[in-house]
Amino acid sequence: MLIWGLDMKKYIFVILVFVLVFMCGRSDAAIEEAPDFLGKLNSKEYEGTKYFYYIPETANSRRKTALRTLVLVHGKDSAADAFVEMWAEVAEKIRVAIVAPVFDSRVFPDYNGLNIQGPRADLKLLEIIKDANSIWPINTEKFYIYGHSAGAQFAHRFAMVHPERIVKGVASAAGNYTFPDANVPYLYGIKQTEEANDIKFDVDAFAQLKFAVIVGALDTDPNVTDGTDAQGKNRAERAWKFYRAMKKHAENNDIASKLRFAKIPKVGHDFRGTTPWSEQYLFGYKRKPEVKREEDRESRERDERRGRSERRGERDERRGRSERRGRNERGERYERREDN
Repeated sequence: MLIWGLDMKKYIFVILVFVLVFMCGRSDAAIEEAPDFLGKLNSKEYEGTKYFYYIPETANSRRKTALRTLVLVHGKDSAADAFVEMWAEVAEKIRVAIVAPVFDSRVFPDYNGLNIQGPRADLKLLEIIKDANSIWPINTEKFYIYGHSAGAQFAHRFAMVHPERIVKGVASAAGNYTFPDANVPYLYGIKQTEEANDIKFDVDAFAQLKFAVIVGALDTDPNVTDGTDAQGKNRAERAWKFYRAMKKHAENNDIASKLRFAKIPKVGHDFRGTTPWSEQYLFGYKRKPEVKREEDRESRERDERRGRSERRGERDERRGRSERRGRNERGERYERREDN
């Protein structure tokens, strides 16, 4: 009996150990399979600079593979988190990680020009991307970039200084550009100044990037600041002139340019209006306006019902008037007969 009792205790002990190991394994796997930040807008602060990030929920099954990285750069009057929320749909569909720095105006007052007289905004971005890689494996060496307004100024200048880091990019509705003109001082040309003596522009490499310069067709507000009037009277004109200047530079230097230009119809100075085009250009993703079509269909049906109702009301009213007129006429005839 004693031997049997010892054997039973050993048996039970082995079973308990097995169950504990199995449950721990399941728990670890569950944590590995579903981190709570997947599919959500998240933020983190890195050495005094905040950034938003979005890791798609669909990335979970491919944990061992580094995700492609999309950098979104906000304008001075727009919020980085709104950019991330706008791009979350494409992030889920094609499994791309989003990193969106928040350039505080107190620290990076001229981030659109890379903030060359203070902590460099372009270098801070590279640091942030590395930090984001500690959260989830992402590609830190090469990435996609989209910037709007002041963010577009940053995006195209970043690409000129770090072309080796760009897979594909979009500058949407920039207020001004760095033209490939060595006679014009930076920020509007590439002539180095005392303030910008450590920045090296690789205009030739930039011209060979898959990079789009886009603007809304209705983005025609003058928005003139020092130096921008020479580039054009509004954002739409400046975007076209910059694109043409880059194409001419490429032609003069026998460079096969891959730059593109697009003017988005019916869009003003609005990143929501330029995002769909940019998603398709960067990732070949086309939004399906199913909800809008459904809303349009329902709206049309409501209008048709309202129209049918109004037409029935008009017919009923005409019929009522006709019947009343008929009764009145019959009454008048009857009265005349009575008089006679």
